[in-house]
Amino acid sequence: MFELGGTTVTWGAAVLALCLVATTAWVVRRHPRVVAVVLTIVAAVHAVAYGTAYLDAARLASARSAAIELASAAFLAVANGLDVAFAAIRRAIEWLLDGLAGVSMPGIESVSVLEFGTFLLALTAVSALVCGALVRITRWADGTPLGEWLAALGVVFGAFGVVWTWLPVPVAELTALHALLVGSAIVVGCAVGALATRAKPMLVVRRRVRAYR
Repeated sequence: MFELGGTTVTWGAAVLALCLVATTAWVVRRHPRVVAVVLTIVAAVHAVAYGTAYLDAARLASARSAAIELASAAFLAVANGLDVAFAAIRRAIEWLLDGLAGVSMPGIESVSVLEFGTFLLALTAVSALVCGALVRITRWADGTPLGEWLAALGVVFGAFGVVWTWLPVPVAELTALHALLVGSAIVVGCAVGALATRAKPMLVVRRRVRAYR
């Protein structure tokens, strides 16, 4: 929960409001004529109600108030349901994290599964950033191999230093399983970086090999 203009707003209400705003914006953008027709009909009904005797303006105002109250009640009901779901998800995540923090990593008694898993996630993120940076350097330094290699080496060594600092145990204590997990995290991160930059790594490698022949 958080305060907004002196009113307590729950996360469920905030998420639901953002969804409604996004849906409304999508409908307005994709179907502007339908929205315009609906607004025109509503405005015409109100104009007739307040300008003539064919419609009872008081009854129309009462119906409008009832519709607003019904919509508000439905909004609050859905928001409360989302709050309950978010609370249940938060408790489940806390229970899972507490369980992982209390279990030692196989082969490394001093490191928990949670700590090593956090390292793998960080390694995946760093690998994705490094891959994206290398792709950008390749495109930026096209035709200047020396500058490309120097920039790429700087990025790689910088990332290696960061990962070495984050490594929860000495390298000598890593088993084959840990090395496999680390390698998998690097591969996944590189794949994410390549997808984010819409790069084709093997095509770039073949071009570079042909350029150096």
